[in-house]
Formats: sequence, C-alpha cells, structure tokens
Amino acid sequence: MFLLSSCKEEVKKTVEPAAIGSIYVRYLNPEGYYTVQVEFGEQLSDSILQKPDWKSVPAFNNILLQEKPRSEFTRFYAGEFLATYQKNMKVDLIHCPKGLQKVNLSLTQPNLIVTNKKLISSKDFTFSLQDEQLLQSEETLVILLIDEKQQGVNLEIKGPQPDNEFVIPAGFTNNLSRGNLELNLIKKKIYSLKEGNSKILINLEHYSPPIILNLQ
Repeated sequence: MFLLSSCKEEVKKTVEPAAIGSIYVRYLNPEGYYTVQVEFGEQLSDSILQKPDWKSVPAFNNILLQEKPRSEFTRFYAGEFLATYQKNMKVDLIHCPKGLQKVNLSLTQPNLIVTNKKLISSKDFTFSLQDEQLLQSEETLVILLIDEKQQGVNLEIKGPQPDNEFVIPAGFTNNLSRGNLELNLIKKKIYSLKEGNSKILINLEHYSPPIILNLQ
C-alpha cells in the first residue's frame, strides 16, 4: 500500500521596497535661475533606507539631472540652469511605482503690485498679487524685509487666502532702520504624493525680484 501525499509549492511574492524621496525646485527671478534636487531611497523598514539600484537619472522638464554623492543610503540628483519660468513643471522618475513616474508640479509666479512705495512703520502697508495668483492651499507667502544694515524681519501668510490683497501690519518694521528697505517675496508650496507605501515630498519655491521701499 502506498501513501500518496501531495505538497504545495509555496509561491513567494516579491515585494518591492517602497520608494521614499523628495523633490526640491527653487527659482530665482529675475536671474532666471533654477535649482533642482531629487533624492530617493528604498525603505526596508521604518528606520532603514537602502540606495536604489537605479540605472538612469531623473529629468526635470526633459533636462537630465546629474547624480551627486550625498549619502550611502540614498541616490541624490541635482541640476542648476538658466531658463524661463514655467508654472507647470514635470519630473520624470521612471524607477518609481507607476503612479509616481511622471510628477506634475505647479506653482504660479507671483506678480507683486505695489501702488505706494512709502512704508510708514506705524501704519498697515498693503500690497497685492494679480487676481489669478491667489494663495492656494498648501502654499505660503513669505514676506522678507531687509534694511540697509542687513537687519531683517519676515512674515509668513499661509493659504488658502480668498483675496489677492495682503497686509504688513503696523509696528512690524519697528526694529528696522529708517530709509531704503528691500521687500522680498518668496512663494512656497509644500505637499506630498503617495502611492501604496511610496511617498514623495514636494517643495517648490519662487523668489520674486526685490522691490525698494522707503521706510519712515
């Protein structure tokens, strides 16, 4: 008598490590200068990353980035170049999960409108952006004021904001020297994209040309 036994072969599913990374884009206007950085690791556990085995490099607006040494656990790519600003941008990441391989980015270029270049410290100072450039969700407007002694103060306004008019409150410049003052405007957008366990942190920044005000 024969005892027949059947055994089932275990089929092991190959689980791809999650891709954990970041994309940073900064644009300086009027210099027309882009700085782009992309960094990725594969997550083996909550606290352990390993360097991905990527054979090609990411591209920003169809421009290939260059790999640079940074960490033994991640791959880091960077690029710096002159170009006209595009509010709609894209990053190609062909090694990421399908939904994250083409990352579309968008940040409107703030067009600052100042009707009065006299800033009186004891009064509110109002400026505006073009109507179609309201401060959206996930966006922040950073107002940086620098006097001739290179002393500075900054104010952050977080979106969403339903109006295109913004106020620097009275007393905000009390500690700055009277005279010429630089008003610098930085528009930021920070958010994340996810697919499965993979995640990309997006950080976009646009630096507007400084405007000279007279502080009294």
